Amino acid sequence: MKYYLLFNQKVRSDIELPEAVEIEKADDIDVFIELGKPPEWVFEKVRSGYIDHIEEKIMWFYLKNIALFFVENGNHIIIYRESEDISELAIRSYLTGSAMALALIQKGYLPIHGATIEYGGKGIIISGESGAGKSTVTMELLNQGCKFVSDDLSAVQFMDGDIKVLPGFPQQKLCRDVVERFSINIDELIYIDEERDKFARILDKGYVTDPILITCMIVISASMEAEKVECIEVIGGEKLHLLMNNIYRGLVYERLNNDAKRFHMFVQVAATIPIYIIKRPEEGYWVPEIIQCLKKQVSDLELGHTF
Repeated sequence: MKYYLLFNQKVRSDIELPEAVEIEKADDIDVFIELGKPPEWVFEKVRSGYIDHIEEKIMWFYLKNIALFFVENGNHIIIYRESEDISELAIRSYLTGSAMALALIQKGYLPIHGATIEYGGKGIIISGESGAGKSTVTMELLNQGCKFVSDDLSAVQFMDGDIKVLPGFPQQKLCRDVVERFSINIDELIYIDEERDKFARILDKGYVTDPILITCMIVISASMEAEKVECIEVIGGEKLHLLMNNIYRGLVYERLNNDAKRFHMFVQVAATIPIYIIKRPEEGYWVPEIIQCLKKQVSDLELGHTF
């Protein structure tokens, strides 16, 4: 039994999480992770052909021949392994991603599909479709002295008019082309994804451990119509639409009952965070121009300017 900090939650876990920040034993646990069996009705559902279940306080998903993850009340995760041959790495990947996202949803946080870096003392969420370049942009910003906050899943907290990102855990996922472009020693990485050829890099420094205010959200888009890098501010109802399209495991919300409090949070986050689309041409290497555009936008925000 060990204790960790994961998305600013104090976690007690039956399994070791080397990618997370280990903490001293604590009594005020936010999430308890255990290996075991969920209630029998869950197995009955699986035998009937169901692969998941979504309701406000109880959610689970089943991965055939891998594991079943049962999440309840935002504070309890049960992992049922179908085989002892399944690697700890695969279990941890689903746990720190999808399972924790469900727990955060149950707690009332908003999980955004994107990385967050600290720039100028505040957070910038960087999102975009696969292949748009967000991992490369994030890596370049870290090389330029920015600090790591979260990767792939950025949990947003709205409280007293402030919107903050909870620090995830100091592990960054990288595609092979990013590893090669930045000449990262592949022997120091963990191979995590045979289908998409991805690696994990555990950071020993340069990461944030406390919730951080958000400056803005950037969505990178590769466009056939773009002849150069351009930054477009998203306004009005389109902000809410774009935010919802970049929610981590967004289909979960479509299956939950309409909830006025949750919808109000979506609206408040969309209304409060400046959101921009950075379009780039489909071909070519445009990372320096994207970063220049991003930095100019942050500078203009600090000066009270807009595009």
